Amino acid sequence: MAKAARLFFFLVLLASSALVSFAQTPIDPTIITHKLDPACGDPGVICYAGPADGSPANSNPLSLPFNTAFSVIFVYQPADPAALLTDFFLDFTGVPVGTAFQCETNIWVNCTIASLGGGVIQFEMFGGYTGTLDPIGTINCKSDGGVGGKCPGYLASGDGASVTGVPLISETPEPASLLLFGTGLVSILATVRRRFHTRT
Repeated sequence: MAKAARLFFFLVLLASSALVSFAQTPIDPTIITHKLDPACGDPGVICYAGPADGSPANSNPLSLPFNTAFSVIFVYQPADPAALLTDFFLDFTGVPVGTAFQCETNIWVNCTIASLGGGVIQFEMFGGYTGTLDPIGTINCKSDGGVGGKCPGYLASGDGASVTGVPLISETPEPASLLLFGTGLVSILATVRRRFHTRT
């Protein structure tokens, strides 16, 4: 009975270490920027002024602390009510080294990603504005769910959007998980060896 209990214990240890070693870990998110209709001042909504008149488009990026999965809502509220946000810069701070990103938006056509160093990753979303205020847009982009759609290419004063991080899943075991898996294997091998030597 004691031998069966010990064998059961080691089988459970092996199974649990194997499960942990192959556990999927959320990393490398897709950053999705989609148009919404909130109001500046609503609870949890960021009022974003964008760059000042005459300033470079990247002079006042929307800066957010990085998290693997998150959701932030903002409303474009410029000092000049006639201003359009046709070139949107989004900075993430505290990004772990080696994190890869994808980008999707139903507002702008293009999205470029650059590392500014010090754990800061910058997204620039631009393109699609044709000189007319077209809320539907005429140029193809990655729309809802990443499928093709039409982007207006701008946010006007009072327009809102959400910035959401949707993590991909890594199927590569983490080093700590591999160590746990290895410990389970070594324990079983040591037990088998001890039993073999006891019998001989």
